[in-house]
Amino acid sequence: MRWLVWGAGSIGKRHLRNLLARGERDVVALRRRAERLDAELAAVPVHTTLAEAKGEGAAAVVICTPTASHVADAIAAVGAGCDVLIEKPLGDTLDKVERLREAAARGRRIVGVAHCFRFHPTLLRVRDELTSGTLGKALGASVWCGQHLADWHPGEDHTSSYSARRDLGGGVLLDLSHETDYLQWLFGPAESVSAVVRNSGTLAIDTEDVADLVVRLAGGVVASCHLDYLARPAVRGGWAVFERGALRWDLRRRVAERSDGDGWTPLAARAGDTQDDMYMSELAAFAHSVSTRSPFAVGLDEAGRAVRLAIAAKEASRQGREVHLR
Repeated sequence: MRWLVWGAGSIGKRHLRNLLARGERDVVALRRRAERLDAELAAVPVHTTLAEAKGEGAAAVVICTPTASHVADAIAAVGAGCDVLIEKPLGDTLDKVERLREAAARGRRIVGVAHCFRFHPTLLRVRDELTSGTLGKALGASVWCGQHLADWHPGEDHTSSYSARRDLGGGVLLDLSHETDYLQWLFGPAESVSAVVRNSGTLAIDTEDVADLVVRLAGGVVASCHLDYLARPAVRGGWAVFERGALRWDLRRRVAERSDGDGWTPLAARAGDTQDDMYMSELAAFAHSVSTRSPFAVGLDEAGRAVRLAIAAKEASRQGREVHLR
């Protein structure tokens, strides 16, 4: 099977490297300009049209274009007879998602969304602890992610990145949607949200660079979520309180701990402890879905939750009130 990575920014290049590391023998890139990739990827063919890049036979497409293009590009790939893995978030709106769903059903194509933190070893260990039920009912949770936008890609102008541009689907609510996705994955779908979403004015960008949310989840948990493009040093983690104790996790240090009310005990790590492990696991899961024609771990409905929450949070901030999600 041919693997086609559509978009050659940082995440596109990561997927290309990981596909080669998996031993995939037919890997190509699709980008707007017929420019060669970095030296480590120089052997990867580069095409400028979907038809050329797909070639003959079966193909799996990993969509790594700017957020605002995700759904339209996925519809085009499905229409060309490809199975599709869309980089998170699903999109900046949900307007065309039903068209994508119908096209995938018509063509019997697999479509998944790459919320790779569903494969993060630390979060999988946290989920194991949650589902074991030993701490009892979850009572509250908080998750956070802060990392300075200018530090993401040293040597590049952060103001020209898609993160900095509203028209490309940038801004912390979509760009850092790992947190709003895994919060709902662990504790239940969002039912309503209150939020303060703003641009601090310090980065010279036109998207929001700070968001603070209070989310009511279907399981009865009320959770907070903080996202920013400003923190130095970067932070990423969370904690949750239960009837009989608590959990906390640091995703940058890849550690998780539990408490029964008296001190903290490290949770035994799951296999895989490098940043690429979750991406490799995600690609393996998608390859399995394609080969067995079975649904991917994160489908359109689940992926739509993070987009819907982002849209509702912006509305809640504008209106200064709690907004209920439909």
